[in-house]
Amino acid sequence: MDAIQKFLDYLKVEKNYSSNTLQAYKNDLIGFEQYLNKIEANKSIVKATYSSCRGWLVALSQQGLENRSINRKVSSLRSFYSFLLKIREIQKSPLSQHKPIKVKKNVRVPFSKEEMKRVFDSL
Repeated sequence: MDAIQKFLDYLKVEKNYSSNTLQAYKNDLIGFEQYLNKIEANKSIVKATYSSCRGWLVALSQQGLENRSINRKVSSLRSFYSFLLKIREIQKSPLSQHKPIKVKKNVRVPFSKEEMKRVFDSL
């Protein structure tokens, strides 16, 4: 059984994650694995380095993915490598020193000035 499947089984059985969450993790990990196969000639996801992880993040950014989405994918990878540490498949996570990409915070205004004016005028 490969490392990705072991991880997904762990999330399903031990963590009781939903099928949608499991699918998101699977898509992220397979996406990274495909990137590795394309760039580094069949390098195992278990043996990935920080530079290969960083290269994938740069490629995702160049594809136009938002920083929030890239950070979610990093979170999937980070969880995967934490699992591999836990089961002693690896000695150190390639993402141990990685910091999340900054995300622009949007301030949400619940009502526009016009909407507020209409509410107060109707009183």
